[in-house]
Amino acid sequence: MTIDTWVSLAALLAVLLTLGGLILTQGRSLRSDLTGDIAQLDMKVDGLRTELKGDIAGLRTELKGDIAGLRTELKGDIAGLRKELKGDIARLDDRVYALAAGLRPQIEVAQSGSTRGPQAG
Repeated sequence: MTIDTWVSLAALLAVLLTLGGLILTQGRSLRSDLTGDIAQLDMKVDGLRTELKGDIAGLRTELKGDIAGLRTELKGDIAGLRKELKGDIARLDDRVYALAAGLRPQIEVAQSGSTRGPQAG
Protein backbone atom coordinates (compact mmCIF):
# COMPACT_ATOMS: atom_id res chain seq x y z
CA MET A 1 0.00 0.00 0.00
CA THR A 2 1.21 3.35 -0.91
CA ILE A 3 1.23 6.44 1.14
CA ASP A 4 -1.62 7.86 -0.91
CA THR A 5 -3.78 4.92 0.06
CA TRP A 6 -2.97 5.44 3.75
CA VAL A 7 -3.70 9.13 3.46
CA SER A 8 -7.02 8.40 1.75
CA LEU A 9 -7.92 5.85 4.44
CA ALA A 10 -7.00 8.30 7.19
CA ALA A 11 -9.07 11.01 5.51
CA LEU A 12 -12.04 8.65 5.21
CA LEU A 13 -11.65 7.62 8.84
CA ALA A 14 -11.50 11.27 9.91
CA VAL A 15 -14.65 12.03 7.88
CA LEU A 16 -16.43 9.01 9.40
CA LEU A 17 -15.45 10.04 12.92
CA THR A 18 -16.54 13.62 12.25
CA LEU A 19 -19.85 12.47 10.81
CA GLY A 20 -20.36 10.08 13.72
CA GLY A 21 -19.70 12.88 16.19
CA LEU A 22 -22.07 15.20 14.35
CA ILE A 23 -24.76 12.53 14.24
CA LEU A 24 -24.40 11.90 17.99
CA THR A 25 -24.49 15.64 18.69
CA GLN A 26 -27.53 16.13 16.49
CA GLY A 27 -29.22 13.11 18.14
CA ARG A 28 -28.63 14.57 21.59
CA SER A 29 -29.84 17.98 20.44
CA LEU A 30 -32.93 16.42 18.88
CA ARG A 31 -33.62 14.41 22.04
CA SER A 32 -33.27 17.58 24.12
CA ASP A 33 -35.61 19.49 21.81
CA LEU A 34 -38.17 16.69 21.90
CA THR A 35 -38.01 16.51 25.69
CA GLY A 36 -38.64 20.26 25.89
CA ASP A 37 -41.50 20.05 23.40
CA ILE A 38 -43.10 17.19 25.36
CA ALA A 39 -42.81 19.20 28.57
CA GLN A 40 -44.49 22.18 26.89
CA LEU A 41 -47.28 19.95 25.59
CA ASP A 42 -47.77 18.49 29.06
CA MET A 43 -48.14 21.99 30.50
CA LYS A 44 -50.63 22.95 27.79
CA VAL A 45 -52.65 19.78 28.35
CA ASP A 46 -52.67 20.40 32.10
CA GLY A 47 -53.86 23.97 31.50
CA LEU A 48 -56.61 22.78 29.18
CA ARG A 49 -57.65 20.12 31.67
CA THR A 50 -57.94 22.74 34.41
CA GLU A 51 -59.88 25.06 32.11
CA LEU A 52 -62.25 22.25 31.07
CA LYS A 53 -62.88 21.29 34.69
CA GLY A 54 -63.88 24.89 35.40
CA ASP A 55 -66.12 25.01 32.33
CA ILE A 56 -67.78 21.72 33.24
CA ALA A 57 -68.39 22.89 36.81
CA GLY A 58 -69.95 26.11 35.52
CA LEU A 59 -72.16 24.26 33.06
CA ARG A 60 -73.19 21.79 35.75
CA THR A 61 -74.21 24.65 38.05
CA GLU A 62 -76.13 26.35 35.23
CA LEU A 63 -77.87 23.09 34.33
CA LYS A 64 -78.88 22.47 37.95
CA GLY A 65 -80.37 25.96 38.09
CA ASP A 66 -82.28 25.39 34.85
CA ILE A 67 -83.60 22.05 36.09
CA ALA A 68 -84.69 23.60 39.39
CA GLY A 69 -86.53 26.35 37.50
CA LEU A 70 -88.27 23.84 35.27
CA ARG A 71 -89.20 21.73 38.28
CA THR A 72 -90.78 24.75 39.96
CA GLU A 73 -92.63 25.65 36.77
CA LEU A 74 -93.91 22.08 36.38
CA LYS A 75 -95.09 21.99 39.98
CA GLY A 76 -97.10 25.15 39.35
CA ASP A 77 -98.56 23.74 36.14
CA ILE A 78 -99.49 20.47 37.86
CA ALA A 79 -101.13 22.34 40.74
CA GLY A 80 -103.19 24.36 38.25
CA LEU A 81 -104.22 21.21 36.39
CA ARG A 82 -105.20 19.51 39.66
CA LYS A 83 -107.36 22.48 40.59
CA GLU A 84 -108.98 22.45 37.16
CA LEU A 85 -109.53 18.69 37.36
CA LYS A 86 -111.13 18.98 40.80
CA GLY A 87 -113.48 21.63 39.40
CA ASP A 88 -114.37 19.35 36.45
CA ILE A 89 -115.02 16.43 38.80
CA ALA A 90 -117.20 18.58 41.06
CA ARG A 91 -119.19 19.80 38.03
CA LEU A 92 -119.70 16.22 36.79
CA ASP A 93 -120.69 15.13 40.28
CA ASP A 94 -123.31 17.91 40.40
CA ARG A 95 -124.65 16.90 36.99
CA VAL A 96 -124.90 13.23 37.96
CA TYR A 97 -126.64 14.15 41.21
CA ALA A 98 -129.08 16.42 39.33
CA LEU A 99 -129.73 13.70 36.79
CA ALA A 100 -130.35 11.16 39.55
CA ALA A 101 -132.64 13.58 41.40
CA GLY A 102 -134.61 14.25 38.21
CA LEU A 103 -135.05 10.55 37.49
CA ARG A 104 -135.99 9.67 41.06
CA PRO A 105 -139.78 10.00 40.58
CA GLN A 106 -139.66 7.81 37.48
CA ILE A 107 -137.51 5.24 39.28
CA GLU A 108 -139.93 5.17 42.23
CA VAL A 109 -142.88 4.69 39.90
CA ALA A 110 -141.11 1.89 38.10
CA GLN A 111 -140.15 0.22 41.38
CA SER A 112 -143.66 0.51 42.84
CA GLY A 113 -145.09 -0.95 39.67
CA SER A 114 -142.80 -3.92 39.78
CA THR A 115 -143.54 -4.67 43.45
CA ARG A 116 -147.31 -4.91 42.85
CA GLY A 117 -146.85 -7.78 40.50
CA PRO A 118 -148.95 -8.55 37.43
CA GLN A 119 -152.47 -7.14 37.58
CA ALA A 120 -155.47 -8.87 36.19
CA GLY A 121 -157.44 -6.73 33.92
